[in-house]
Amino acid sequence: MEANKVHRKIYFDIEPNPCWKGYEPIGLKPDGSPNCVPIKLSEELAEESYSDYPEGVKNNAKRALEWADKNGWGSCGTPVGKQRANQLAKGESISIDTIKRMYSYVSRHEKDLDSSKSYSDGCGKLMMDSWGGLGAGQWAHNKLKQLGLITE
Repeated sequence: MEANKVHRKIYFDIEPNPCWKGYEPIGLKPDGSPNCVPIKLSEELAEESYSDYPEGVKNNAKRALEWADKNGWGSCGTPVGKQRANQLAKGESISIDTIKRMYSYVSRHEKDLDSSKSYSDGCGKLMMDSWGGLGAGQWAHNKLKQLGLITE
C-alpha cells in the first residue's frame, strides 16, 4: 500500500557528520544509507595519488568532453564535474580524496542513468561519463578497498 512506503533523502557533505566519530560517509549502502568507514588517512597516504584507472574511464570522460565541446554543457554539471572530466581524460593522477569523491558521486548518481540514456537526454549520462562512468565507481571502490578505506 502506498501509505506504507518509506521515502529517504540522502545528503552528503553535511554537518553534522551522519557517521560516528572517527568515521566518514563514502558512497551508499544498498539500502541507501551512508557507507560509514573509518578515517585512516595519514599525511603520507593523503598525499598519494593514482592514475591506474581503466582506459574505459578515460574514454568516457573524453567522450563527454567532446560532446560538450560540440553542443555545450547547457545546465549540466558543476565546475568540479567538468574539472574531473578533464583530469580523467588526460590520465592525470588523482588523490585519494578525489577517489573518494568519485566513489561517492557514482554511488549517488547511478540511478540517474535510469532516465538519461544519452547525452542529449538530460544531464545524467553526460555528467556520469564526466566522472568516468560506472567503471570509475567500480575502480574507486576497489582502490579504496585495496587501501583499507572500505571494508565491504
